[in-house]
Amino acid sequence: KESPTCQKFMADQKLTLDQLGHVFLERVGAILRERGIVPAGWSDGLSELNPAQMPPRVQSNAWGNLFGVGVPEAHRHANQGWDVVLSMPQTLYFDMPYAADGWERGTTWATRTLDLYQVFSFMPENLGANAAIRTNGQNRPVTMADTVPLAAGRRFTGMQAQLWSEVVRSPAIADYM
Repeated sequence: KESPTCQKFMADQKLTLDQLGHVFLERVGAILRERGIVPAGWSDGLSELNPAQMPPRVQSNAWGNLFGVGVPEAHRHANQGWDVVLSMPQTLYFDMPYAADGWERGTTWATRTLDLYQVFSFMPENLGANAAIRTNGQNRPVTMADTVPLAAGRRFTGMQAQLWSEVVRSPAIADYM
């Protein structure tokens, strides 16, 4: 924001500050394409990019809210031909509490609870169907509008669970979570 070099580049290219990050990522994508490296990143950072400016193969870790931007974002990236790894926090962030209890470890920004039933009942091949068995962060029933359907023949590459370690203080806690 304060860099004279960046300010000059934005003025020369007629870019806003918000566009500067996208241009940077697209340039990095071009460098990786030249070297035959598949870029990978979190879906929110990749969502604003122009897919035509990226290599044909990109891995997107789709971590958006399952009841918000997550489903259309994951579908959009898969429809672009990218390798999408589902990483939704309501199901695949293992740093969430196992039960709604004040003594339970974990953060609650995505969900108040994440138990084994929720993990093993997750339906990655039909993300919208998860609304039938899940509730939102306030423990209320949800509906999901499939505003960006997954195109015929498109699939997700896989799933990845995260255990963000800021709430983990020992190997025993890691095993529990």
